[in-house]
Amino acid sequence: MSQELSYQQCRQMIKNCDVLLYRGKGFYARVISYFFESPYTHAGLAVWWNHRLMVMEAVGKGVIVTPLSENLGRHDGGVDYFQCEVELADSQREEMVQFAQMQLGKEYNIWALLRSGLRVVFRLPLKDKEGAFKHSAGKYFCSQYVSDVYDQAGVDLSIDLSSTRTSPDAIAKSPLLRFHGVIKSDG
Repeated sequence: MSQELSYQQCRQMIKNCDVLLYRGKGFYARVISYFFESPYTHAGLAVWWNHRLMVMEAVGKGVIVTPLSENLGRHDGGVDYFQCEVELADSQREEMVQFAQMQLGKEYNIWALLRSGLRVVFRLPLKDKEGAFKHSAGKYFCSQYVSDVYDQAGVDLSIDLSSTRTSPDAIAKSPLLRFHGVIKSDG
């Protein structure tokens, strides 16, 4: 059984750019879960912003930031909390946050997500950095966004995949991340 952590319990443990992976229950989440054969349907990054703990994520309306306390209330399927096992200096984490912030407002990359989903459906190989789809400049889907932020710091979470083919499940299976528990909303 996975360890449950209240929001207040884990708030002080969370560092900039720790990874949050979501287990959604809605229609789109179930479709993503089915096609990618994964319990994870979404990915985001925890960041500290003026003493507020926020989530930066790519969603249907683009790359956004919301308070984690509010974000937890909208995801009833569960939010799993992961930390990077690679030692990252605070300055590296700050650079990651700055890169992530520069992506705010960029569009959602629905076409790359659909192409990756079709590759999974038709059992085509995903493990191909060289032959990856060209990154759509200024567009992201959730796990692509998380992967790119880590790539900017020189940490490749999904060693065999380009960010355009990285699913939330591939991030969860990264040997560079350690699961800490499921964050539950306090409200």
